[in-house]
Amino acid sequence: MSPQPIRHDKSGTCPMGPTLAENITYAFYPAGPTDSRSPCPALNTLANHGFLPHDGKQISAHMVARGLQDGFNCSSELAHFLSYGGFLLLGQYGRTICLADLARHNRIEHNASLAHDDAGPRDEYAPTTPSEHHLRELLAESHDGRIMTTEDVARARLHREAAYPEALDALHAVIARGEMAIALNLFNNPELPSAQAEHELPSISRLLEKLRPCTLATPSTAPQPLPGVPLQSLQSWLRDERLP
Repeated sequence: MSPQPIRHDKSGTCPMGPTLAENITYAFYPAGPTDSRSPCPALNTLANHGFLPHDGKQISAHMVARGLQDGFNCSSELAHFLSYGGFLLLGQYGRTICLADLARHNRIEHNASLAHDDAGPRDEYAPTTPSEHHLRELLAESHDGRIMTTEDVARARLHREAAYPEALDALHAVIARGEMAIALNLFNNPELPSAQAEHELPSISRLLEKLRPCTLATPSTAPQPLPGVPLQSLQSWLRDERLP
């Protein structure tokens, strides 16, 4: 993906930062009032760090696939499956989108989100801003108040869906159960021995480094990952839509 200027509006380059060609650390810049954002914290995070155009507009499936590879170190196969599959679900194959297009109800977006309110009964699009109420309920499911495990997330999902008279359809049930997979795998700090006690946050560079596939034939001596995600990391991801 060619370098894109970080923009907050149509007036030009964001005054807070240089172009991505110079900003090789992909620093965090929150969305501005005219920037487009989605209900998906993963794609919003890619835009906030410049792996996607910061204004969240005129985004192609190829750009999303490249952003997933560069930002989260997804394999090419997984990145293209998620990207082009998502565009098919949106009915936008072969076109460009704004991130807000992902908020169209019951395409990819669905009821019973762990972090967002539902679309209203007469609304075509769901909210894109995280719900503090749902975030508090999610974080309260942590078994020890420090990390969020797979079991904690599963319990939160069961509690959230129990409030609905009808279950999610098969497609959206699969989407809902996979939404936390990125966070559970990205933010469990295997490179920090002290994280078992302190739950410190990794830098972006260390985060990307630890996601590179291991190609060594000998057993790894790297510290084992935490059994879950530090709550501070999860809050940064879901509330602020940034890499810890």
